Amino acid sequence: MPKLELSGAGEEVAEGLFGANILAHRNSLDEAVNYDELVDDVRVHTLRYPGGSVTEDYFDFANPDREVVFDRETGEQSDFIQISEFMQFAEDEDLSAVLVLNTRDQLSDETDANGDRYADIDEEGLRQFVNDAVTGKWGDVDIAGFEIGNEYWGSGRMSATEYGRVASEMATIIDDELRSLEGDYAQAADTEVIVQMGTNFNHSSLDEDYEGMSHAEILDAVNDRYDLDLEELPSNGFTGINNEIIMSHFDTPEEVDAMDAVVGHVYSKVGDDTGDWQRSYMLDAIDETWGQDPRFADKETYVSEWNQHSNTGAHEDHEDYGLKNSHELLNMIEEFADHGVDEAQVWPLLQNSSASLSLGREYQELTPTGKMYAMMSENLPGKSVLDMRGDGEMADNASFPDMDVHGFYGDGEAVFYLASNSDQAISQEVDVSGLLKDAGTLEITVLGVEEGQNPGDQASTPTVRQLDPEEVYNEGYISADLEPYEIMQVKVSDFEPTEAMQAAMDEIDGAGQGDEGGDTPPEDEEAEDSENPEPDPPAEEDPENQDEDEDSEEEGGFMAGLEGLGLAAALLPLLVLMGAA
Repeated sequence: MPKLELSGAGEEVAEGLFGANILAHRNSLDEAVNYDELVDDVRVHTLRYPGGSVTEDYFDFANPDREVVFDRETGEQSDFIQISEFMQFAEDEDLSAVLVLNTRDQLSDETDANGDRYADIDEEGLRQFVNDAVTGKWGDVDIAGFEIGNEYWGSGRMSATEYGRVASEMATIIDDELRSLEGDYAQAADTEVIVQMGTNFNHSSLDEDYEGMSHAEILDAVNDRYDLDLEELPSNGFTGINNEIIMSHFDTPEEVDAMDAVVGHVYSKVGDDTGDWQRSYMLDAIDETWGQDPRFADKETYVSEWNQHSNTGAHEDHEDYGLKNSHELLNMIEEFADHGVDEAQVWPLLQNSSASLSLGREYQELTPTGKMYAMMSENLPGKSVLDMRGDGEMADNASFPDMDVHGFYGDGEAVFYLASNSDQAISQEVDVSGLLKDAGTLEITVLGVEEGQNPGDQASTPTVRQLDPEEVYNEGYISADLEPYEIMQVKVSDFEPTEAMQAAMDEIDGAGQGDEGGDTPPEDEEAEDSENPEPDPPAEEDPENQDEDEDSEEEGGFMAGLEGLGLAAALLPLLVLMGAA
């Protein structure tokens, strides 16, 4: 019989975690598409425009209001949501916006001795774009931030050095323009300049350059080549080095002050044998590089794309999404809270992707994952994670053979999610007497799919059924009768807590955690390994070589190079480098 025990309180789930991506070359804001109903149903507060690689392929901040655009490399023509149309939509729906800026074309042909190009920024065009966006030329919209490029290593076609040069210069220009507007436009002071973290993929991959070298040789080589001053290799290896390279180009107080946040993409592949470290790998990399440098330690953390990875050999399209994907989103939100992530935009809202919140070109209904996202966005912002694991790990949920239990508390209300991990119907009596003396008022719903449909298929029709609390809760026990992979949500208010629960509530209520996720970075569980620097866990491949259909997600995140690899293969370069030391 599962028994819940409370070890303390975790971090707050920031309201900013519930944003989303709009895809300007695939989505449409025509009335028939019902995009307004979609954003209302999932309760997003921010949209990221124009999306991901579409920014680098098609968008031009110097000519942003085109309804027909052309691919920079192929010349392919595409219809496009104009920025004026997008901003008017955002104003009508009371949404804030994160605007992504193209960077691939902001480089000269001149190179240094390493073959890295120099920045060649269209300063006039960039300043005009920032000015027009903030002053409301296209609509009265809160501009949450300007994100400098998308996946510099992929669609941006840059090395870390090249991106560092471009980002530091663009950040300074954007910040200067924002400061010039603050007197007349107060929101300019709150608009953030967002810089990408470093990764070890594709155009930014360093593996081959240092193959077969020892730690000492690699350290000397990267310090010399990139004018770094590292005393030891980062514990996360080449990913850490790429971050250090980007950081090194923010080498004046003006450049450091100009940026406000560091952004990464997180696509998990949990469920295969590479393990659940994938949820936190990029966030850990930010913490262990930017977060450890006093110049950047107070910068915010963004995740501008996130979801369970689709288009991967590790997951079956019609077996591993649906309610399974729904549970994974819950795991990821909890991870984001633990890492103090301030803003996040889920990918994608509307697309023919196995992980999408709604399928197709027009919005008709939410997928199971979309329903789960809506439940979380309604109930979790402002609540803090309850630590029911108590083993020092970042994950705070309680795990049992057939079920995981996640808990959150804030403002007098607790919310628990009892998520089945079984492909069979389960009946569990969950002992909550260690948390609640008296349950007070209960509201219980179960997310499932229509009878006879596959719970692991995103195309299955989601159902949300209300349960009678008197039939579910009795004297400290919750009866969880769940079909395969169903998720029960239990909201508790006006309850009498146990001593342990009261202590956690006092910690949360007394912490004043209205700071959108908290500024204190989590302790590094891997600190004891810092004397044994290791390369990245993944054995990386070129993300662009992965097979993708036309309507699947474009951004592979950090998982793009792990297609079909098991844990042993992923850890192979780690073992090799340790042996070379």
